[in-house]
Amino acid sequence: MRLINANTRQIHNFASSDDIDQFAILSHTWGAGEVTLKDWESLSTPELQLKDGYRKIDYCCKQAIEDGYDWVWVDTCCIDKSSSAELSEAINSMFRWYQDAAVCYVHLTDVPDDTSPDSLLTALSGSRWFTRGWTLQELLASSDVIFYSDKWQKLTTKRNSVAILSTVTGIEKSFLEGSPLETASAAKKMSWAASRETTRIEDIAYCLLGIFDVNMPLIYGEGKRAFRRLQEEIMKANPEDHTLFAWGNIVEKMSDIPYIITKKEKAAELDEIPWEASKVTQPLSGLLAESPADFKNSGGFIPSPIANKFYEHAPGGVITSLPQIQDKDIRLHLPARFGQYQSIYYWKQPQIATLCDIAVALLLCRHEKASNFLPAILLRSCSGKSGYNRTREICFRFLSQPSSLNPAVFKHRRMLTIGPPRQVRIEPCDVMLRRYIFGRNTRTIGWWADAVPQTILEGVVRMCGVKDGLLCMLYNRLCQVSCRHCFGMRFERIERDGESMAGISVSIVPIDSALPERVKNDPINPDFDLNWSTRAKSPRVDVPPEFRQVLNMPLDKIEFDILPFPIITIKAERVLMNAKGSAGDAFVDALDIVVTERTFPSHPNAKHESHNVVGI
Repeated sequence: MRLINANTRQIHNFASSDDIDQFAILSHTWGAGEVTLKDWESLSTPELQLKDGYRKIDYCCKQAIEDGYDWVWVDTCCIDKSSSAELSEAINSMFRWYQDAAVCYVHLTDVPDDTSPDSLLTALSGSRWFTRGWTLQELLASSDVIFYSDKWQKLTTKRNSVAILSTVTGIEKSFLEGSPLETASAAKKMSWAASRETTRIEDIAYCLLGIFDVNMPLIYGEGKRAFRRLQEEIMKANPEDHTLFAWGNIVEKMSDIPYIITKKEKAAELDEIPWEASKVTQPLSGLLAESPADFKNSGGFIPSPIANKFYEHAPGGVITSLPQIQDKDIRLHLPARFGQYQSIYYWKQPQIATLCDIAVALLLCRHEKASNFLPAILLRSCSGKSGYNRTREICFRFLSQPSSLNPAVFKHRRMLTIGPPRQVRIEPCDVMLRRYIFGRNTRTIGWWADAVPQTILEGVVRMCGVKDGLLCMLYNRLCQVSCRHCFGMRFERIERDGESMAGISVSIVPIDSALPERVKNDPINPDFDLNWSTRAKSPRVDVPPEFRQVLNMPLDKIEFDILPFPIITIKAERVLMNAKGSAGDAFVDALDIVVTERTFPSHPNAKHESHNVVGI
């Protein structure tokens, strides 16, 4: 650690701040003509005095002498920034240096000398110092902070202006008065930095290291990845603080999210979902935030004791693991709910609105406005190794917080892999699943497609340039009968009358989902006088004529009413893309699939109540 002797103006090296009894430290905003360590060592005093940045150093040294301090630390000239090792050590140690300093002088170059006590709030609110990332830790770490105007006239102190500083910064008074920062949640500390900026992208992460009491190597040039690495270090240090995940657009109830369908029956009633340019869906995200700005409205989230119970509880001997980092994904156990909500996804191009399943994962924290409730984030299934992406919404009043030691919500824990989305680029001739709705006893169990990689979980069947041929298989289970009774919907684009892509052939394929060995030795029962295929053979197996129909493009609708399967209604529509760079006749085919359940009175396992059609 380098320090300036305030009397001789010579710079000396010390092993650490512990080797100096007392020293003063300067906090400021950088501008033109700063004095560097190289300048200090190579230029004469008259030459240094010509640089704009020397004035504040001179003010600081004179004030230190007046206050009885011999040593001063100023970041512009006390760090060799040409040494990456020294710069990394300094940044990782800076919070502690401001803590160890006897006094911190804050130089506000944009606050005039004649600022009166009555105009102090206005003057400080407009000062650049309160918008910079690095100055946040300098305000919080130092216990004795004195503010000076442009020409070094004393304005106020931190102790005497706690209320004003709290108003300007959004930091609670208790933390300005010295309450331990470890008692503040991750979301609260991030919210303090939400409106602050740094010159280098990476510094918005590096300037928060001390506030979160974590360390990590500096890699200038990594861009936004620095903030992700910061969150990973925070997560490792305090994995039970789920407020780190409580960022985004805050809503009180799920019904406050305009694209969410909270009542399942409404999904089946929608004959068409109109596209609106103003509702184009925001990009999905991973579990972690992109920047502190995402926490702008998250300061009210605080940890919950239920997190400790959750990680200590081991249902069936399975220990709940703490969050794990896997490349760009986060794997963690969370209470989750599936099939309860649907969301409308408004694609920018083509101009189509699709209906998709949205899962809900509960965060084990709470909001100060609803301390008896657990918040929830929304997850959408995705293709690739990441199981889910998250939306930008967080509902802070989702589920009443249980008080028991073994709450029922723990039984719904799932290991979730949440990662950043990959871009789904829709190409001409692709097929989009605009709606895929089925009853609660007709569960979807997967899909198959010839072309890879696929994005069917995002509602898009990639054709990869193939015009005619097999599109995909969508698999469903007849839970009303048995777990082995399944059916597949096979879609093929076909040529008709010499015209390519003139129609889409749809076949219903009876499928026995048991392992091939069991299928051979233990035939499915009842068989309903049908030939049941294995899942592996289903894409190519022949079906009876009544199990196959054709959708004539550009617009058609068909219906299958075949026992023991549900009633299956399928609508197909050819939609022009109108995308820049696409041919004028470029299109995608949109499919609406609605599976309506029925009862099976002829079978003893049948349930004789009717069920509304619901969505996934």
